Amino acid sequence: MKNHVGSKVILYCLLIAFLVLFSSCNNTNDQQDLHKIVVQFGWLPDMHHVGFWIALNKGYYMEEGLDVQLLPGGLDSSPLKAVVSNVADIGQAGGLEQLITAISEGLPVYAIAAFHRETPQALISLSRNPIRKPSDFAGKTIAVAFGDAAEILLKTYMIKTNIDQNEVKLVPFRFDLTPLIDGRIDAITGFSTDQPATLFDKGLSPVVLRYSDAGIRSYGYTFFCSKSTLAAKSEHIAAFLRASRRGWIYAFNHPEEAIAVMVKYFPNLKPEIEKKKFAFVRDLMCDKNGDLAEWTLKREVVSQVIQMLSQYGTVKVSPPVDTVIDDRVLQEESK
Repeated sequence: MKNHVGSKVILYCLLIAFLVLFSSCNNTNDQQDLHKIVVQFGWLPDMHHVGFWIALNKGYYMEEGLDVQLLPGGLDSSPLKAVVSNVADIGQAGGLEQLITAISEGLPVYAIAAFHRETPQALISLSRNPIRKPSDFAGKTIAVAFGDAAEILLKTYMIKTNIDQNEVKLVPFRFDLTPLIDGRIDAITGFSTDQPATLFDKGLSPVVLRYSDAGIRSYGYTFFCSKSTLAAKSEHIAAFLRASRRGWIYAFNHPEEAIAVMVKYFPNLKPEIEKKKFAFVRDLMCDKNGDLAEWTLKREVVSQVIQMLSQYGTVKVSPPVDTVIDDRVLQEESK
């Protein structure tokens, strides 16, 4: 009897061991079957990026057969360098004009999707010393994110509105609001959907000058890839965009959960500030019906931005639209 029981125990243990081994092999095979996609963002993640971390958290990327690595940006982040050097498959630019400038200088990249349907880039000052119009610029000190879309759009605005650049002092912006709050500078380049939320939280009254008021139109955050990556991985990039849109739709339908997910990943974020930002971001990314807008790069908009940058001397050579955008992955994404 004891031998019979012992045999059953041994068989049971062998069965468990087999199942564990089988499960482990399956998990290994599942991981091996996933296609790696690395995404380099240009700035530190917050509610402007929440849909991507929701897609990661919910497993949407894995459902598309992807192993996605989301790399946060920062002060020294260079998505263009990361993509061109094949460190990342997809990069996120601060705006379309940044990509057009890079492409005009010979960088082999294409813009593939714009998830900010208009640029949130703006000049931000305080009500106690406001910059509301071109005549307010004289004698002001402005902190600028040099090398970014922020610099391109500010200078385009100044040229278009006939502001004498010799009468304005431009200094580097290190993404610290303290000099603005203390009055050491008069304004910063930033997002109409970002820094104002932080300033409101500090009990201050921000003044936002939007470049669109002068007829400057562009897209905001824009994804891009190298030509070689597009040729080799277009199907996987389309899958990334498809899963990402699912993440954004879920985030907008579950805002409290979306904020909680971002705070879990990035504990330095303050929920109340992110809640304000998310309301701004919703307006930036949704259509009139409140649904997530398309991410297509419209040829007429791209053409207008190229013409604007050429007209105001930002680019020396105007690249043709077909050398700036490649919409094939968005066509695959919609399948």
